[in-house]
Amino acid sequence: MMMEFKCKKSFRFLILWSRNLLGIILLILISHINITSIISQTPQIETNSTKLNFNQKLELLFVKLKSCQCVFVRNGSEHTPEEAISHMKLKLGNSGGRIQTVPNFIKYIATKSSFSGSVYKIRWKNGDEKEAGPWLSDRAKEMNIYH
Repeated sequence: MMMEFKCKKSFRFLILWSRNLLGIILLILISHINITSIISQTPQIETNSTKLNFNQKLELLFVKLKSCQCVFVRNGSEHTPEEAISHMKLKLGNSGGRIQTVPNFIKYIATKSSFSGSVYKIRWKNGDEKEAGPWLSDRAKEMNIYH
């Protein structure tokens, strides 16, 4: 009788353990499915340069600039990314349509002041600074829009 009790107890333990293991496996699978569906639903920025025109590429670059949590330093004055973008759009408009590529935009519009010749910089809250031209070029290359 004692042997029968131990066997039943072991069998119950095995069943409970199997159910728990099955539950864990199901949780892992469901979690993976949920994560996969979330990732697949996350909007992806289309950076296939053959599908984007110049203005679309610039807008992607501007989104990156707006999200950098930095200030744009132009002629010694700090400007918000929105102010910097507005100024660069004004300069682009004044270019008479001669600028049609992201590299040329960065080189002729977003690198230095056409008035003073001073280099534009990007400054972060911690005080780090980088020249705007190389920083924008790096971001454009990361997004595959530097063509």
